[in-house]
Amino acid sequence: MIARIICPPTPGLAAHAPLARQPAGASPQVSGNPGALAFRSPGRRCASVLAIALSLSGCGALPWQSQEESKAQSPAPPAMTAQEKTAATLEQKVIAAANQVENNIYFSLGGVTVSSRERAKLQQHAAYLKENPETSVTLIGFTDDLGSRSYNVAIAEQRVAAVRKLLRAYRVPGGQIRRYSVGSEKTPKTCKTEECRRKMRRVELRYAE
Repeated sequence: MIARIICPPTPGLAAHAPLARQPAGASPQVSGNPGALAFRSPGRRCASVLAIALSLSGCGALPWQSQEESKAQSPAPPAMTAQEKTAATLEQKVIAAANQVENNIYFSLGGVTVSSRERAKLQQHAAYLKENPETSVTLIGFTDDLGSRSYNVAIAEQRVAAVRKLLRAYRVPGGQIRRYSVGSEKTPKTCKTEECRRKMRRVELRYAE
């Protein structure tokens, strides 16, 4: 927003008339000298003020600009430091790994062999562990509630061993892998449907930094 500057009308032939008589003791008017502005006619003096105001409009915020307009010309915030970028990247990697990789390897009824579909998931876990050597994973074996307790514990241990063997085959260091079998002890008592029991026949991979 630019303030309006109203110039007084130029009387008669002021546009073609010589400059107004200078006051006594004043220095002669010199072309291009800003100090001579005080000795010009009212019309020319107003035009000069307008020209100066317009030239200042390209030099930042003017006195009559609003506060919002001044803020709009403020510099952009500083860019992220290298440390902040590294922290943000690590955080994104952890989130991506949690969202894209399912942390359960499922087995068939009474089975202890990892299927081709579950192997594909396990390869993703292996790649993540190799890229993050400071991370460890615990293999927890679960079973459904069918069979005796001793039978279920044995099945759970064999499934955990099968998953660990594949991770080692995919070149995951043994120090990053821990084993823990619980059998059917953690199976909810309300888990009686086939779908629920199928979900319990699994080895869960739990990560720790």
